[in-house]
Amino acid sequence: MISEMNALIGKIQGLTLSSSNLDPVFGPIPHLYNYISQKEIVHSNIIADFLNPNAKHNCGNLFVLSFLKTIKVDKIDANASYNVSTEYPIKVKGDDTNRRIDILITWGDNAVIIENKLNNAIDQPNQLQDYYNCIQRAHNENENTCYGKYNVQKVVYIPASNNKSANRIGLKKCITDRLVDIYPCHLIKWLSECSKENSVKAACEQYISLLEHINQSNLRIMDAEKILDEFADNDKGLEKLISVSNIISSADWNIAILQRVYNQLSNGDSKLIFEKKEKRYAQLYYEDYKYWVELYFYGDHFKLWIAINSGETLSDEILKIFKLDSEANGYKYFKDEERFEYKFPNSDENRRMINDLKYILGMSKK
Repeated sequence: MISEMNALIGKIQGLTLSSSNLDPVFGPIPHLYNYISQKEIVHSNIIADFLNPNAKHNCGNLFVLSFLKTIKVDKIDANASYNVSTEYPIKVKGDDTNRRIDILITWGDNAVIIENKLNNAIDQPNQLQDYYNCIQRAHNENENTCYGKYNVQKVVYIPASNNKSANRIGLKKCITDRLVDIYPCHLIKWLSECSKENSVKAACEQYISLLEHINQSNLRIMDAEKILDEFADNDKGLEKLISVSNIISSADWNIAILQRVYNQLSNGDSKLIFEKKEKRYAQLYYEDYKYWVELYFYGDHFKLWIAINSGETLSDEILKIFKLDSEANGYKYFKDEERFEYKFPNSDENRRMINDLKYILGMSKK
């Protein structure tokens, strides 16, 4: 069994998973992100607001010029009058089909078409071809199906997933030559550059947070696909992997981790009490205590804080390392003015946490 498990671990380690070093996204906002990230028109409106020189950001052409540079447009005019439209309606010639371009940027006789797939929507038949034909003006016999009034500089495709790109099969060369795939990571870089303008820093960071959530989610999806591909013809290996994942995602796993911490802490100290609470945290305290420690486990890191009974006070020594968090109605562990957490698994971090806990609990005795 051990050799089989080692073989299983070896297979997974050889996959170079994309999301293994990502910091966890914790807090209530990701729940909102999960809802917003599925709304295509929301993304289009946000991106268009940044791109629009006349929007309330009051930064003029800052965002649109930076974006055109990101997608490598040749004909960029810093002084041009740029127009940005969302849900731009087009009528497909010889067809009753009405379509809408997610975002259209125009300046002079130039245009950029943006197809937004950040909500993971499926591609519609001939979608990009129809957009191009309706916007591009005919220049030669190879473009005799075009009847627009602009010279399309780029056709931009923005998928949510890093392993997806625009389908180029069946598209004319005049379109594929202009077609650019950009991903959440590119949008993050674009907005990060623009956020150097202090007046829009907060706005950029807000949308960057949403894009990072999408980016991290899709990196994990890519990792899942790699693992499934690796075990596609190995039912037994996949069964073992599922068994392990069920254990690790269970409350029993969290309790076992916290129990191990207690075992390292107590080391024969029968007066140290350990109480498991819910599924991810435990209370640690002595029989005769001024306060107790609550240790939380979040799957890949620990956080700790202390709680006191009503009317009790903390010593100045403890207040040097703990600060009152009024929202949580308790004292959180701080280091260097920031909330501190211990990474797991990490042997050095684990030893540091055990030593810190011994020190903190030692001062809790009356």
